Amino acid sequence: MIARFPKDVIRRCFLASCFIVAGALCLNLVSAHAADGSGRPDSLYRYTPYTPIVRPLTMEKVVFSNDEGEEVVGEQGTLEVPEVRGVEGTRTISIAFVRIRARTDNPAPPIVLLHGGPSQDGIIQSRSKRLNILTEMQDVGDLILVDGRGLGLSTPTLKCPIDVPRFTVDFQQMKQLYTDEGRQCWEKFQSEGVALDGYNPIALADDVADLMVSLGYETFSVTGNSYGAYWSMALAKRHPALIHRMAISGIFGIDGSTKLPTDAQQAFDNLIGHLEGTPAARSLFGRKGLRRAYERVMERLEAHPVEVTIKVDGQPQPFIFDSHTVSRIFYFAEATHHREGAKILPLLIYALDKKAYAGVATLLANRFEAAMEEAPLYFGLSSVSIICNQVTSAGFDARFAEERERPASEFWVGQLIKFRNAAYACEEVGFPRISTQWADPFQSDVPVFAMIGSFDGNTPPAGARRSLSNFKTVKTVVVEGGGHRHREIEQEWPALGDFRKRFLAGDPLDDLPETVELQPIDAAVIPWYARLLFNLGLGDVILKRM
Repeated sequence: MIARFPKDVIRRCFLASCFIVAGALCLNLVSAHAADGSGRPDSLYRYTPYTPIVRPLTMEKVVFSNDEGEEVVGEQGTLEVPEVRGVEGTRTISIAFVRIRARTDNPAPPIVLLHGGPSQDGIIQSRSKRLNILTEMQDVGDLILVDGRGLGLSTPTLKCPIDVPRFTVDFQQMKQLYTDEGRQCWEKFQSEGVALDGYNPIALADDVADLMVSLGYETFSVTGNSYGAYWSMALAKRHPALIHRMAISGIFGIDGSTKLPTDAQQAFDNLIGHLEGTPAARSLFGRKGLRRAYERVMERLEAHPVEVTIKVDGQPQPFIFDSHTVSRIFYFAEATHHREGAKILPLLIYALDKKAYAGVATLLANRFEAAMEEAPLYFGLSSVSIICNQVTSAGFDARFAEERERPASEFWVGQLIKFRNAAYACEEVGFPRISTQWADPFQSDVPVFAMIGSFDGNTPPAGARRSLSNFKTVKTVVVEGGGHRHREIEQEWPALGDFRKRFLAGDPLDDLPETVELQPIDAAVIPWYARLLFNLGLGDVILKRM
């Protein structure tokens, strides 16, 4: 049997490759372009201090359970906060949360679990998928789950269904579609009285601060992965006196939230180096051939782009392969993000090296259509507004501009980052922006436990280290062969969870290793006869049958 791409990885690839709905699909591509909010009311856009206050909240008993019959009992409630703080007459919105009490006689300060995305949620996903996390943290202290404003169980929920007419990876088509859908979604909620001025990282931090003082806590710890790490850093910068400790992974920070092209390429090079020693890569490319094959594909398509025509819904659809298209396919297939996604990378490079372009395009289109029938896409208005407010400093923008002018051959995969947040249409839709003062450097005394995946292409190691430079006391472990998903890494290295728990309980972690090396990624291997057909120029036929 010819090997197949993992279905869950394929589905993510086609969902995201069609157009960049990163806010809605929990992909943190890059940060927004710096903006100072000029021409808008200073009261809304100036970075001003905020003292959290006790606000009205309601709570009732809630029971989380999983398929194994395990249960966790807690309290679920809502906190009422102003949609735009400091503005008289602003609406009131609700922030959903859950509190699970500690089961130890000597609890540490409570722990707030901050979700990623920022289009994800902390409550619904924890009801069954993360029940073990909840029970683990009960051994440390009270655990608080929060859904960010406009997300999850918080109300109002700001999202609109997206009508995707046809599969494409053309950047301009994707951006135009996203611009149109974003503008329509904003106009819809504006007509209902929603003020997008209130949906930004500062407001998210203030919501958590208000929640915790309303629950009666004087200090608390925070933990999160990906956007949860950004949110944690926002709290450490905005409310330093409240934060006891911080345990984060998938790290990007307040001024390093935009990956540099060289950051992304360095992470990809780490991944290629890890994969070259796997049986799958050796069977396809020899001992050191994977890197050269990838470079050969990019060089060839940069010099001579290839256009193929495939059938989508019975209609001819052009598909242009160039180095930019390939970098987008790698990224949105999550082949550069984490171990499960990386299993597909040798196969993708092999197929492209064998010039099976029509087969790759048809495979992508077919799987995308199937995914669309299974799960519709949404434009997450609140999450995109939050992403568009990940402003960066003038210094960072200057460094980015310099790298943007370099030739693509210096960072084939990193060139995707050249678009920065253009795909979100922040400028075109006209999302309100906070001041770039938010991105100013800061120094924090909050102790940090940080886990960095060596090939994390979503939040690359170099950017993570820049972000951590704002903190004076940092315990860092680099996981060689690890990507963006901390739960995936913890399955391979269970001690990660123990170190996190000990740190949040107050342990200095003097025994934390600087690096940990995971087992090689179990990349998919295609049989010899399939490789023979590829060498005979029949790769398109094989891929169309997958």
